[in-house]
Amino acid sequence: MAHSGQPSNAVGHQNVSIFTPEHICKQNSKLGAKVKARIEWSKRTFTIRLFEAFDKSANPRKKDKKKQMLLIPVCGNCSEAEAECRYQELPIQSLESPAIPSAISRRLDSIESLLKSHSEAIAAISQQQQVLDALCSPHEILDAQAVPTDAIIIEPPIPDPSRVDRLNLTSPLSNTHSSPSSIAGISPEFNTAQVDGSGNLFAPFTGPPKHQTSPVNSLLKLPVIRSLVGELPEDHFFSIESRHVPPAPGTWIFSQAELPAIEQEVTDRLVETFFSDIHPCHPILDRDAFFAMYENVMSDGLGLGLQSAFCLVVFALGAVASEAAAVDPQEQYWEPALKYLQPALKILMAESAFSFGTDLRFVQALIFGGICFAYMAKPLHSWKLIHMASTDVQLLLSRSESAAIGESYKERILEACWSCFLLECDYLTELKLPPSGIETLVDDMALPKAGNPSDREGLSYLAEISMRSLLNRVLSSLPNEFESGQLSEESEVTGAITVASELDQQLLLWYDSVPEMIKPTLGVGPTADGRERTLRIRYYQARYIIHRQFVVYCASLPEDREPSPKVLEEAQVCIESCRLYLQNTGEILKKPSQYTWTLAQSSLDAALVLTTASLSRHLKNLVPDILPLQQLLIDNIARWAAPESSFESILCILGDIVGKQQFH
Repeated sequence: MAHSGQPSNAVGHQNVSIFTPEHICKQNSKLGAKVKARIEWSKRTFTIRLFEAFDKSANPRKKDKKKQMLLIPVCGNCSEAEAECRYQELPIQSLESPAIPSAISRRLDSIESLLKSHSEAIAAISQQQQVLDALCSPHEILDAQAVPTDAIIIEPPIPDPSRVDRLNLTSPLSNTHSSPSSIAGISPEFNTAQVDGSGNLFAPFTGPPKHQTSPVNSLLKLPVIRSLVGELPEDHFFSIESRHVPPAPGTWIFSQAELPAIEQEVTDRLVETFFSDIHPCHPILDRDAFFAMYENVMSDGLGLGLQSAFCLVVFALGAVASEAAAVDPQEQYWEPALKYLQPALKILMAESAFSFGTDLRFVQALIFGGICFAYMAKPLHSWKLIHMASTDVQLLLSRSESAAIGESYKERILEACWSCFLLECDYLTELKLPPSGIETLVDDMALPKAGNPSDREGLSYLAEISMRSLLNRVLSSLPNEFESGQLSEESEVTGAITVASELDQQLLLWYDSVPEMIKPTLGVGPTADGRERTLRIRYYQARYIIHRQFVVYCASLPEDREPSPKVLEEAQVCIESCRLYLQNTGEILKKPSQYTWTLAQSSLDAALVLTTASLSRHLKNLVPDILPLQQLLIDNIARWAAPESSFESILCILGDIVGKQQFH
């Protein structure tokens, strides 16, 4: 039985065909060829150069017909049937044997030249990116990664006398005789590892430290504070908020919430309020795309789709942000927003069951839904939606890396990631909650583009992102042992001072890097807008947290020990920063904002630090105004103190402190 087959390779009589290395090695004994392979490393790729040399015994012309037939392939079927295998030889395109190595060599040389040119181009780009942009996050401050704001030009910072706040603090940029530790604070190498006083290294963190007690709960456990307020559980504020649910929770998701009647005149005003008061804090929307969606919803009417849910969330935020400054928590000022938020949540919860990172609008709607709950001072509800948005946007980001989408769309995804990071970190700092993982994702993620030098919204957004990252680094760098005041060796105090000095210099470097257009003036004077005041508050918050440990340490010293002058100086910085922090937060707490609950918590933290200082024989002379400062916080919190709320609990804690401190 004859069988027609087709060989994959054959040896011609005049020319040598190009075999694979494996085939040549397999036929080595029959052909008598000498084959060798050389593997060499060439930049980013492995190149294999194959050199073949045939001796005279490999010349097919010297072989007899019988030996030549051994090279003819035989298919398996014919071999088993012991039949003659017939096939048709195809012409073989071959190279003369002397040309084989030179042809391959020329090709590899051209590849190497191309790689070299690419490497030179990449090196040139990297050198250009070494210049810091006008706004730097701790990533840029420490490893000089440029922000994609091409139009912004940084000029050498001029020392600002207002920054000293009655203390002799100067910018590290103006210190021409920096110590090794201060140099590390602004060097690229310092981003990969920081050095504590013992010479140990600890890695930088982008997110708040996991499973760490919140600052307020840590201070409430101090013996001097516990003697005033009593014993409180570690999850005190979490327990309060988990019990404090909105009225009629069943109507939010499971029942058939009716879609509200909407009027163009009303919704136009709500949308305008949203873009004037809410969107500047999180400028993550394409306005043209939103207004196109808004027009569709208004022309077609509200439905149960994602576009309607998105618009309803915007209406709800516009409603809650429109409330007057003199809100009455007893009357639940956020009720007008519920008629929009309830049906929006019903749609979003249904969408969440089938959403796997495919629609950016869903993520944006969840983010602004979480912000709406923040305006209502409901931190757990806000965190829940932000956590959902964070997991979805991580899926969306991973899919976008391989998908063919526009740069503008990718930029919106990055902005959504950063907003999730901002909002989630605020809650993780104050409450013991599981992180979504967004804080590790942003480590290697580019900052959003700021647009042009006159883009106040974009620049302020970048400034808050960079400050939030720096705050996380501060919280992660301070040892818990020092918070309790239990220092046994003088070297531990020296190490803590070194770490605080490094962090303080990073804070000053951040301030010097902020563009003048949005740079917050320090002190207690008026600000251009709420964004500037927020940055000022963040600055003082980071500053008092950096130095808070020294106040706790002084208050915990036994009677026979005295703090060093350097420790007293560090404690004085903390006290002054706490005072300025409380004097600035009142303006934000006058009306609803996304910071209402978190500012109340951090204000209590600052008040507890000042109270601790006032009860220390080493520091009480630095806080002669402790009672007016405590009363200032009471006045700021009182308007939000709804029954069984965290604000009411804060008032009770402050009331106990003020009452018992008079007899201390």
